[in-house]
Amino acid sequence: MRDSNLLDIAVEMILNKKAEILAMCGLTDFTVTILPTPNNFVTLKYLKDGTVCGLAEFGLDMLDGCCGVVVSHHVQVWPSFRGKGLGQLLLQIRQQAILAMGYTMMIATSIARNERENHILQKNGFKPMHQFVNNRTQNTVTMWQKNLREDAKPFTVDLKDVPVAVVQSLLWVEQQQRVDRYIDNPTGIY
Repeated sequence: MRDSNLLDIAVEMILNKKAEILAMCGLTDFTVTILPTPNNFVTLKYLKDGTVCGLAEFGLDMLDGCCGVVVSHHVQVWPSFRGKGLGQLLLQIRQQAILAMGYTMMIATSIARNERENHILQKNGFKPMHQFVNNRTQNTVTMWQKNLREDAKPFTVDLKDVPVAVVQSLLWVEQQQRVDRYIDNPTGIY
C-alpha cells in the first residue's frame, strides 16, 4: 500500500543530498521521479549524450494490515554506479524517511545471490528473518528486518502467521516489475 508522503519525503531527502550524489557518481545533474501506483518507485535518472539513463531506483510500501512496517523492495543501482556508496546512501535515506513518517520497522527483500545489497543490509543492522525460493523465478529470496527505533519493541514474525496473499502479493509485484523492465529494456537504459 502506498504512503505518498513517505515517497515525497524520500525524494526531498535525495534532493537535499544532490551535491553529494553528483560528486560520488561523477555526474553534473540527475532527476528524481515517483512512479505512481502500482509501482511505488522512486527513480533517479540522468542524461548521457541526450539519452535518459537509469542511475538507481527503489520501492517503498506500507505492509498491508500493519501500519507500523514499511517494505523496501526492488532496490537497484545501475552497474556503472555500483561501489561508489550510492546504495549505502539510498538505504540511509529510506530509513530516515521511514522514521520521519513514524514507522517503526523496515523489511527489505533481496535476492540471496545479490552480495552487494546483502552486505549493505547486514552492515546496517538488518537481520535475515526468512529465506525461500520464489517459485516464479527460482530465485532464493531473503527477507531482512530492522527495528528503526531504539525504543521500539523487538519485531518477530513467523511467516506461517502472515497471510499467504500478502507474501505472494509482495513477491509478484516485485518480480513482475523486474521482468517487465528487463523484457522491455534489458540494458536498463531509459
